[in-house]
Amino acid sequence: MECKQKGHQVIVEEIKYMLKEMDVRMDDNFTDLGGNSIMAMIITDNLQKKYSINIELAQLLGSKIGEIELKPLGK
Repeated sequence: MECKQKGHQVIVEEIKYMLKEMDVRMDDNFTDLGGNSIMAMIITDNLQKKYSINIELAQLLGSKIGEIELKPLGK
């Protein structure tokens, strides 16, 4: 559980950086915060390269951050 929470915290940090928004929580939705598909592609790419975390683009665009399914690369 703790590993999953850390993974979601990494997503929150990437979103904060991308949107220049400091108030991002697990129950927020990326698009509601002003994110778009291009930003989402950049974030998913960063997560893969920096942290070996794979998330579905559709989940980042349509789910609350805390509900996004985290997958290790290659799965």
